[in-house]
Amino acid sequence: FFCSCNSSASSKENDNKLLETQNQLKTILTTQELNAQQRYTIINQMANNLLATKDYQGVILFLTDWVEENPDDIYNSYWLLMTAYAYLSTGAEPVAEYYFDRILQKCPDLLVKGNSIHFMCLQNLIQISNNPSHRIKYFNELINRFPQNVNTTELYLRLAMEYEKNSQWEQALK
Repeated sequence: FFCSCNSSASSKENDNKLLETQNQLKTILTTQELNAQQRYTIINQMANNLLATKDYQGVILFLTDWVEENPDDIYNSYWLLMTAYAYLSTGAEPVAEYYFDRILQKCPDLLVKGNSIHFMCLQNLIQISNNPSHRIKYFNELINRFPQNVNTTELYLRLAMEYEKNSQWEQALK
């Protein structure tokens, strides 16, 4: 009994510390003149704090609000990538698909730990999309934009199978 009460108190204390940290970071973000890298560090820390507690809805609301209010932020593709992953974590694949596709259509590519955000989006879109026409588009874009990062032989085979599913027999043969 004492352990369970103690762990509950400890959990509440951790929640209070996290809330205090989030409030401090938000104050810095809204009251200080920050360069793009400093803003990135604060926003990333705030999002990661929410992810650490599995507050996916909080991450989604925070990041989508930020992108909406700051359309010129050079890191918006990264914030939307985190949003898409949060939706994946909640089992909302169609919404995650929307965000992955939105990044490809509207955001410049960025490198995260040496990996292209657009490449990561295409990989995820191929995994979660159920629409053969969309998958054809994603396979073609992956082959054309990132041939050095993929096994093109395998992707051409998978592309042919998508054309078959879409009853595009000539394209499948090519």
